[in-house]
Amino acid sequence: MSATVSEDRRTRITQQRHRQGGQSGVRKLVGCEPGNLARPLSPSANDYRMSALSIDQTRRLRLFNDKADELDGSRFARALYDQQSGVIVQGDLTGPAEAVFVGPDDEAIRAFVLTIRLFQQNGDGISIQELADIYAEPGVPQDVRVEFGRVRKALNDRLDSNTMFVIDNVHLTRRRVLNTFLYGGLSHVNPNKRVVYEQWQTMGMAFALMSNEFVVTLGEFFNCVRCIRHINMRLLDAVS
Repeated sequence: MSATVSEDRRTRITQQRHRQGGQSGVRKLVGCEPGNLARPLSPSANDYRMSALSIDQTRRLRLFNDKADELDGSRFARALYDQQSGVIVQGDLTGPAEAVFVGPDDEAIRAFVLTIRLFQQNGDGISIQELADIYAEPGVPQDVRVEFGRVRKALNDRLDSNTMFVIDNVHLTRRRVLNTFLYGGLSHVNPNKRVVYEQWQTMGMAFALMSNEFVVTLGEFFNCVRCIRHINMRLLDAVS
């Protein structure tokens, strides 16, 4: 297995700190700005009150929001938004450089992923894909449905975009980095992903940069979760 960094991103590695942190440092996704989602429903939508959600649908929307609230107060979120995530490249002119990941500590990351995976994988009723079934209901106000679809598309487009990493002439997507770290190294280990994760761990500087990409992608994912929390509140208000 050979790993390279694509040429258009190569210069970033030579910086002392590849910074991604701070509230403004975590990349924002188009369609995922909470300030744009906090506005009230349009007058036409407020005039039309959809039929009540089922008890189960209401429970799932509220559970999603409760779990998002838990993550807002997590050590991971505080570390990511109050400090910074990045890579320090250390070395001198006479020897090889080494890269060290700096950011949320391992314990904070592991605690965070135990909850955020509920929004990614189906089975508990509150994954973003599972919520899409609620927003597909014919009585859901159109502007709320559109907002949900816009945020979901922005997230999927971002996850399916390429990172700087090329392994065996194949670009790694952010989704692959996210899933490999989640299920190969951190929670509910998948044997196949574990093999890949252990191979990545041998890549030195590239693995430090991958670790940073994983943490930043988690932050981007959580930005979208926070947006969906706002949309859920609007939908619950529309049916109350």
